Amino acid sequence: MSEAILETEESALTLEQRAEVVRIVRSLRTESNANGPLSWTYRGDDFHRRVRRRWYALLDERTVICYQDDIMADPELQTFTGWAQPVQCQREISKFLVMDPVPFPYPSREPGQEVLAAFKVPSRRPVDVCRKSALHCAIEIAVSREHRRKRMSDRDRAQKIRRLQERYHVEHAVCESGSTP
Repeated sequence: MSEAILETEESALTLEQRAEVVRIVRSLRTESNANGPLSWTYRGDDFHRRVRRRWYALLDERTVICYQDDIMADPELQTFTGWAQPVQCQREISKFLVMDPVPFPYPSREPGQEVLAAFKVPSRRPVDVCRKSALHCAIEIAVSREHRRKRMSDRDRAQKIRRLQERYHVEHAVCESGSTP
């Protein structure tokens, strides 16, 4: 046991060496975060346009998008954004994707890109995003996803849908499939 203590004392860093290690680690963190996925700096118009185009492409495939189900499973979006945490995606949603009008310095919507809406189904998932015109269908789809996970009764499912539609001021409309939610 005394040998281990002697080895640690001999191999222990001096105060100057510790300070040097701390300085190197801080500089590496600063360099890696300068324009990386954890950076708070503005990434530029091209980055945000590309994110928005990919979101609209995903919305063309699906009616509603959730971070855990869709964004984490999309390799293209994960490759160029580098989002590792749901909070990074939520920041992009709240600051850029669902704002109307889009605030400065973010690029404005391209022609044909309608306003997006974000809503929250009471669950462990952070937020769902859909086109504002499809909000009535998206709420039903998101609650149905939760219905499959939690195995809630049909009455509870219908009540959740009704309450969310009231909260987000959604009018009952005819879906593309021809049925009313």
